[in-house]
Amino acid sequence: KIKKMGCLSAKKEKFEDGKKPKSFDDVLEDIMDIKTVQIKGDMLFSETEGKPSDHYKFKNKMQADTLATIVRVINKFSGCVRSMKIIKKAFIDLQEDEKNFMKEIAILRTLDHMNILKIYEFYQDDKCFYLIMEFCSEGDLFDKIQKEAPFNEYTACHIIYQILSAVVYCHSSNIVHRDIKADCILIESTETITYNGQTFPLYYIRLSDFSSARSFNNKKKLTKKIGTSYFIAPEVLNRNYNEKCDVWSCGVLLFILLCGKPPFWGESDKEIIEKVKFGVPDWRKEEWEGVSPEGQEFVKLLLNVKPGNRPTASEALQNKWFKKYLYKHPVKIETSKDLYNNIVGFKTDPMMFFQQATLAYMVHHLLQKEDIINIRNFYTWIDNNGDGKMEYKEVCEGFKQFIDINEKEVTKIFKYIDQAHTGCIEYEEFIRACINKNKLLSTENLQKCFCLFIRSNSYESVTIDVDRFKSLLGLSSKFTDKQWISIIKSIDKNGDGQIEFDEFKDMMDLFLAKE
Repeated sequence: KIKKMGCLSAKKEKFEDGKKPKSFDDVLEDIMDIKTVQIKGDMLFSETEGKPSDHYKFKNKMQADTLATIVRVINKFSGCVRSMKIIKKAFIDLQEDEKNFMKEIAILRTLDHMNILKIYEFYQDDKCFYLIMEFCSEGDLFDKIQKEAPFNEYTACHIIYQILSAVVYCHSSNIVHRDIKADCILIESTETITYNGQTFPLYYIRLSDFSSARSFNNKKKLTKKIGTSYFIAPEVLNRNYNEKCDVWSCGVLLFILLCGKPPFWGESDKEIIEKVKFGVPDWRKEEWEGVSPEGQEFVKLLLNVKPGNRPTASEALQNKWFKKYLYKHPVKIETSKDLYNNIVGFKTDPMMFFQQATLAYMVHHLLQKEDIINIRNFYTWIDNNGDGKMEYKEVCEGFKQFIDINEKEVTKIFKYIDQAHTGCIEYEEFIRACINKNKLLSTENLQKCFCLFIRSNSYESVTIDVDRFKSLLGLSSKFTDKQWISIIKSIDKNGDGQIEFDEFKDMMDLFLAKE
């Protein structure tokens, strides 16, 4: 059985100014290369004032160690279940570990991929940091491996494809994870599939724990020795590596998924590390008899000890093993029609910017997994290269597999949604276009959204003052004073300087009416 081992870390580093950072925004520019990683999740994620207990009901403890505790919590205003990561300041180095924690937040807030853990908000007080994250109800892959490995090739293929897709997305954003392991692969949900005469589970996963991640550029090698003994790449131990260290870790995971044991075994971290340095997996023929030649060949490719001969994550996703064993849900014509109709009904009126921002906020904070199953399956079906990003043409070609479309209209809408002008549509942007707006913007959901804005369940009596309204979703700087006067006047019908729920609802209903 696999044991949880410790983490290798380099010597503690300090901030150049030698001072403890005061807040998240104070240190953001110090710890991220913002020219490389564009910060685009500001309006969906924030550092929140107040106590977490004012906004969340604390339920059961899910995981705990000396540094952090993970607790299941329920948002008092939306009813959504979340995970709260609590880190005690007394047990961390307030220079290095606080920097790493802030860096994890800074990275996660920029990433939008269906297989990367979502974050929602962040608190801190004198004693602790609190990070509110997506709740994954079925634990982590480590526990699944302990109970169920080795896995059917269809199951293993589905898991590793999702992880590699997340890795490709990260690498394309110049982010290297550096500590991919079974413990940081969380399982959001499971379903059982019968296909080609076999019945097997499909696990829908999230890549988490970006505390060791950092931005990189292709011209400079990384040198910090960091990772976990079973999964660390040989070149990391030699302090001369690039992003392909993540591909090695995926290879280790796949080895374990298919044969039920790690490729490098030892009774201690030191013993395991020595075997990793040597780079020859413990490959026993009898343990691989039920695994296809394609699967065995793919594992060996990922675990090539020479990084130059190891595929990139993007190249790995195109391996022939996936063509044989990757299961994707077939898309129904009716589903593609519904999604297309929702897209062409999407309004690109610049005067609807606040409504669009509210829609984005609701997609991020309120939607449940059952609300987006059809969108997820369609997105996965048409994402041919698995990179988690969709070019306009890729979307159009995907729809054309099922129905006739107005390609010009679809491209126009996605260009509007693509505020960063990347030429690609990311996952939540795609959801915003495809979701049924009438269902999402129901009275019940608008009440929940308003309660999240006012931090109170009293949506009928509590209002939002104009200054607070302007700061919601980071919109203060989006408009001139003259534009704000016009916007507020159009929403604040009674002119009392307060936005009431009925006025908020009328604003969003107008958005639907225009749709």
